[in-house]
Amino acid sequence: MATNLTGKGALKELLDSLGPRSKVFLPGDEKFESVQRIWNAVYDLKKPAIIVRVTGVGDVQACIRYEKKVNLTVTPRGGGHSWAGFSTIDGGLVIDFTLMRSIFI
Repeated sequence: MATNLTGKGALKELLDSLGPRSKVFLPGDEKFESVQRIWNAVYDLKKPAIIVRVTGVGDVQACIRYEKKVNLTVTPRGGGHSWAGFSTIDGGLVIDFTLMRSIFI
């Protein structure tokens, strides 16, 4: 778990790298509590260190670069409906794909 999410300008670099529609949520932000909630309330007690709603592959790449710099564990979130609670993580980075509507491989 990271103790410094802003280390070496990493948070600013992440923010500068994200697309204009992407959103970053940190604990203490007005909408953080509502964004961090997941469907299965049993796992809703987990509190991510940061949640990034991505809109494309460049945003995902920026998140991965960021997590490597600040040493976070990452989990993806699609709709937040993982029965086993895999769509959130305690103290880590949630890459939230809910703004994305399709993918191309």
